[in-house]
Amino acid sequence: MPLNPAQLRRIVENTWVELMTWLGGRGKLLDLPHPEQQILFELGFRLRENLRSMAQDPTWDRLFFDASSLSTSFLP
Repeated sequence: MPLNPAQLRRIVENTWVELMTWLGGRGKLLDLPHPEQQILFELGFRLRENLRSMAQDPTWDRLFFDASSLSTSFLP
């Protein structure tokens, strides 16, 4: 089932809010050497799970995200 841009935006926004709630309870996360890696992993994992749910296919796996070149300047 293809998503229109509004649906995709809603999924990403809801996933981000879900992730921010999760991060609120993880105070020690920022003590890690590279907390951005864990944050990006969690975001990717949650996006994939939410998109699988939306597609109603638990084996769907078309999400690819390469954060190897991501700079911390892009993070809030």
